[in-house]
Amino acid sequence: MGPKAAAKNKKRRDKKRERNAREAEEEGQSSFLAQSSSLQEIAAPAGQQELSIESNGAGSANNLPPALPDQAPRHQLPQNFTSSSQYSGVAQSPAMPPPTPSNNPTPFVPGTSQNPQSYKAHPDDTGENLRQALAKLQIGLNHANVGATHKLCANYFPIKVNIGIIFQYPLTIVRMSDNERGINRNQKKRVVHILMQKLNEANDQTAIATNYHDQILSDSGNLKAENFEIPGEVIIGYYDEYQNHPPPNPSQFQITISQPKALRYDSLFRDLSLKSDVHTDYPDKEDAINALNIIFSYGPYQASFADNPTTTPSTNVPTLTTVGGHRFYGVVQPQHSGQTATGPTLNHYRPTLDRHSILGFSRSVRSHKGEKGSLNLNVNTATAIFYREGTVSQLIQRWRDNTHDHSDQALAGYLSGVTVRTMYHSNDQNYLTTICGVPRRPPGLPANQEVQDGNTPMRAPGYNGDQLVRAYFSSMYNIHSSCAVRVVMIGNPRDPSLAPANQLWVLPGQMYRDPLEKPFGAIRPSLNNRQKILDLGPRLFYEAGSKGAAEFQLELSKEMLQVPVDRLETPLIEYLLRKANGRNNPKGLDKGKWNLRDCEFSKTPTQPIMWTCFSLTQFPVPGLDGKVKAFQGKFDEALKIYGVRLTHRNLTTGMTSMSPWCYQYTGRLQDYYSGLEELFAKISAGGSRMVVLLLPKKDPELYGAIKRICDTSVGVVSICHVMEKVDGSFEPKSDVTFFGNLCMKANLKLTSSSVLTVNQRLTHTPPILSDVCMIMGIDVTHPGPWSYHRAPSVAAVVGSTDGAFAQWPASLRANYPRTANDKKKKEAMEEVVPLKTMVLERLNDFKRRLPNHPLKRLIVYRDGLSESQFRMCQERELASINAALDEFTQDNQDVKPKVLLICTVKRHQTRLFPIPGQQTNPILTKNHDEGAPNNPRPGTWVSDRITYGEGNDFFLYSHQAIQGTARPTHYVILHNEEKHGLRTIAQMTHQLCYLFGRATRSVSVCPAAYYADLACDRARHYVRRFYHAPNAHGPRETFDTERDGPEFDRLLRPHDNIKGTMFYI
Repeated sequence: MGPKAAAKNKKRRDKKRERNAREAEEEGQSSFLAQSSSLQEIAAPAGQQELSIESNGAGSANNLPPALPDQAPRHQLPQNFTSSSQYSGVAQSPAMPPPTPSNNPTPFVPGTSQNPQSYKAHPDDTGENLRQALAKLQIGLNHANVGATHKLCANYFPIKVNIGIIFQYPLTIVRMSDNERGINRNQKKRVVHILMQKLNEANDQTAIATNYHDQILSDSGNLKAENFEIPGEVIIGYYDEYQNHPPPNPSQFQITISQPKALRYDSLFRDLSLKSDVHTDYPDKEDAINALNIIFSYGPYQASFADNPTTTPSTNVPTLTTVGGHRFYGVVQPQHSGQTATGPTLNHYRPTLDRHSILGFSRSVRSHKGEKGSLNLNVNTATAIFYREGTVSQLIQRWRDNTHDHSDQALAGYLSGVTVRTMYHSNDQNYLTTICGVPRRPPGLPANQEVQDGNTPMRAPGYNGDQLVRAYFSSMYNIHSSCAVRVVMIGNPRDPSLAPANQLWVLPGQMYRDPLEKPFGAIRPSLNNRQKILDLGPRLFYEAGSKGAAEFQLELSKEMLQVPVDRLETPLIEYLLRKANGRNNPKGLDKGKWNLRDCEFSKTPTQPIMWTCFSLTQFPVPGLDGKVKAFQGKFDEALKIYGVRLTHRNLTTGMTSMSPWCYQYTGRLQDYYSGLEELFAKISAGGSRMVVLLLPKKDPELYGAIKRICDTSVGVVSICHVMEKVDGSFEPKSDVTFFGNLCMKANLKLTSSSVLTVNQRLTHTPPILSDVCMIMGIDVTHPGPWSYHRAPSVAAVVGSTDGAFAQWPASLRANYPRTANDKKKKEAMEEVVPLKTMVLERLNDFKRRLPNHPLKRLIVYRDGLSESQFRMCQERELASINAALDEFTQDNQDVKPKVLLICTVKRHQTRLFPIPGQQTNPILTKNHDEGAPNNPRPGTWVSDRITYGEGNDFFLYSHQAIQGTARPTHYVILHNEEKHGLRTIAQMTHQLCYLFGRATRSVSVCPAAYYADLACDRARHYVRRFYHAPNAHGPRETFDTERDGPEFDRLLRPHDNIKGTMFYI
């Protein structure tokens, strides 16, 4: 082609680009050319992607951008700062530009902005101008979502900040007498609420907000008060919301209001700007963002107080209730049955239930680094269960009608922690208190009688000896019960009082916190969720002219933010081809699911393995023996189909049925544990390596005992299956899918030192995984409300041992906190203190299995961290990992492996939805065959606008949502020693999600983190005697390290027979 022809073609291309830009502007979309404010607007907010101009789509040679300007316009921040760019993404977000070429590939550095990617230059462009512009901007191509070709709505609402400074007044609250008792959360909220009433009266024209905990915010640095100085101290006499004034001799609290700190929002937006001539670090960034969180919550928080004092709690009901100050739910109003401020109760058609399922909303202010920086309010739906208002007697009766377990332990677990108001004093003397359990059964009380006011003695003040509860309340308060009433304990569990349940009123808006019970109506279709958020969410946290955000000159968009999204390549996995040599690639992988038709597992045990099967039932079940034998035959046949060579052994002796559960009252299997242990020992001695148990129901006590015996005492592989109840009898499942899942689990568990079993493997291993690479997953599980007080957490580390990433043995350890500092308690509990030992254990296991392959790369997925704990992971846990690698390298090889550390965050509130009015979007599921409709397809990822904006995090949908609204996993890269690109890491993570061994589906989180979570869950069963030790009649036992520590540690040690296997799946 001659020079004239080339010039003519170039001119034609330039005109075409200009025309496309004009058309994009007319459609409300900011094109690459239309963004005249600066180049940084394009490149800065986006996440990394690796694209070559030779690829299809936006990265093709025909879609090269025009030459970049040598100098982008500067963004000047005005004196009275207003973020004028906050709404730039509303309704129509900027169209993503095609990739910008660069001849000098530079590796990605997390947390920095410079990372150009390799490409092949266009013949008409040397790329020099591009490289110079990128160097000036210090923004790499991986920082732009250049491959995004679709858009979705995120549940983020842009915030506009019209205020320059917000003043933060720290609060310190102490009890004036008996300060050792501390102050519970409800007392502190009430005390701050009383203080805020005083401040609002004295500062009528001033914006004020608080988190009702440790700070007050204002737009004034000179808050006033009538009877005390600010900064200074004030004494508050406590009285609850059902009293008009403090009672005689009230509890008194001293509040210290300290000198205010100025939070400057011009400095915050300079910190969020990626422009080199504007950006400056702001040390108070976290405080400034948290202040906005508090301000947006202040309006609904005020509605969470009952501010019309009456003597009857039923007529003084708040409209909202809060959980943690960031989630808000409506409260059922007495005059409007089933109605709340956030919508009707979701189970309103079942009025006999003892609990309500209620829709609520959460909020979180999210920052994003970009050209000018941006702030968005993340609003999402939340559903929770709440106790019904009424007397405790009414609550107990409704609970009895809806549950089968009426034991004292179950009742105490249901009621403990519920806040009630007494009803037996005169109006001014009634008070709020907490239920702490149920009293012990009096000696000689028949087993079929309950603990009631007519048969339960109490030590009454002013009386010699004990009085029956009914007699005491009759003589003391003139209360006469016409029928027997249940008795409960209230107050301090170490010195409780007794009260009849019909003389205690349950306050509304109290959440029921059993993690095993899911709220009714919590699963909603994507479009339904989107509409609820748009209709109620922003209005709950922002309303013009009301208290809170509007007073502080904040503005909130009513429209969701649109974000660019892209889809990663679908991984190709393979099995062995059944009855033939070769490989079989299942179909449907792009949907995130497949089947095992014509498939055998990739690697199975080479020698036949003996197994057995039996059932454990409460009582002999007619016909069950025949069903068990049929189950054995079908399982044998399924194993052969998938290439697993097992030999069944009939159980000739042992306990195959169990009499009715005596542990319903003791809470343990003490009477059966020794018998079960003897039975499994005989099974193991007979040569069986695996036992399949058919159970009558889901029972954590029985399941925990089985796993504890098999995994730690005997060393035999166990698989439990809960039978279905059909026509009054029990019957094992028998469908093909069930047996396929059972076989997958069995094959993985039956690995050995000579053969590492594999179910599926990747057909093409990406370069980042193709070298000698090991992947680890780390997680921590914590004691719950029924555990021993101060019981340690349990840490789990799983590590791959083969190139197929199929086998992940685990290390378990007790995790004692490094510090007891209350302010750092959560962080201290989460940090894995024995991490060096655990990582080294996994590294040595890897070396033992692959002795001739020096490890080159260690990829770690750390699960369970919150954003506030990232720094702890970077500074302390990464140091432990490196210390383990140093020791491992010194003993085994010459070169220390490189580390890639990634945090997986599942408990966030980010969701993506279809754009309102958009007819079709190929990146969304359409029908139930593809998963729940209107959810992003597997492989959808986001690296822009809703991320941190520094090129070190992304959101990834790696699974097919079966129902409801899909939730992506947020991956945050904390350490990237080899400077891998963001798209490389995202693609690798997506591929690994297709290797979860016990399913024919891709999973929502990387298997390394998933397996670590499963290992933690199994560990909870091992230490159940410490983690589930409820005391219905008093305070919890306290964990003593010297007394209980050795037993706790012993329970976490798997038997030698199985410690190198995936015993936890």
